[in-house]
Amino acid sequence: MNHRESPSYRQAVRAIQTYLYTVAQFDSDIPRVNPDGIYGPTTADSVAAFQRKYLGRADGRVDYATWQALLTQYRKDAAHLRKPNPILPFLGPLKDRKISLGDRSDLVLLIRYLLESLSLDYRSEEPLLLSDRFDAALADRIKVFQIAQGLPPDGEVDRDTWDRLALAFNQSITNNE
Repeated sequence: MNHRESPSYRQAVRAIQTYLYTVAQFDSDIPRVNPDGIYGPTTADSVAAFQRKYLGRADGRVDYATWQALLTQYRKDAAHLRKPNPILPFLGPLKDRKISLGDRSDLVLLIRYLLESLSLDYRSEEPLLLSDRFDAALADRIKVFQIAQGLPPDGEVDRDTWDRLALAFNQSITNNE
């Protein structure tokens, strides 16, 4: 069996192609290559373009320096494709609880910020003051939000209200891009 037909060779080529494919999503100077495990002319051209841009030389062959540069750039670019970590306050100590009138915490401050940032969608007479205290004004704004979202308007933040608040905030950011 030719070494180019071995599964480990094809796997290494597929990894190179995957890295090139990802880098090409962020760098239009690098031709996209289909990760098929075959090191043909298209892959060699993409490697050469990568080498020219990132190493200042181009032979289309993957040596150690090319591999290291490609892996480094792939990791940088792949980090941009990854979704950010969510905030999940209702998994730990708040699992079976609500945040309500009289509570004080950084989470209350975050809830106020999220609601205020959505104020164009869920208009209120007065802006919310940024504070870590859950007061009547916040409870009223929560009720308005809950009604708009089809949730029971109890003015408290439980897991369902939090999830809808996070979803509305994420959608507002996406719509404003």
